[in-house]
Amino acid sequence: VAGCEEKGYLAYFCADDGVHGEELWATDGTPEGTYMVKDIYEGISTSSILWLTRFNDKVIFSATGDSQDGQEIWISDGTADGTYMVANVNEWGDSEPRGLCQLNENQFVFFAKDDDASTVGTNGQWWLYVSDGTAFSIGVPSAFFGTTDNSPYDVFVTADSICPL
Repeated sequence: VAGCEEKGYLAYFCADDGVHGEELWATDGTPEGTYMVKDIYEGISTSSILWLTRFNDKVIFSATGDSQDGQEIWISDGTADGTYMVANVNEWGDSEPRGLCQLNENQFVFFAKDDDASTVGTNGQWWLYVSDGTAFSIGVPSAFFGTTDNSPYDVFVTADSICPL
């Protein structure tokens, strides 16, 4: 659930209407107020939404927008125009954003794979990113948290260990 008193609150979820594939939906709890927010991966293909997480009055999530960009970080305010890819972290494939977490009122963190396939086989490295929800704030990864199996799950991160933008 995300939103605010002035704009109202929405519950976000993934659903497949049989025409658009599995996409981002929102509801205010009424049948009339339940709708598909945006056909992120246009057509019958699913956008593979994962890690749906509240960020102030919006939601952030991992989704596939098309076969060219792959799985990247997205944000939504509950409108089609306000739903967009924050950044294409890995321009050569899926960055597979995960572990999304609101850090404070202005920032969230997430793990994603970079596009440097030369460093770790063909998959790139896992990096911890900090964002304020705009493409311009992603920039360079703030810290490397790799493990022997190239997975970010073995790392525990606290707010004190993350540098602000």
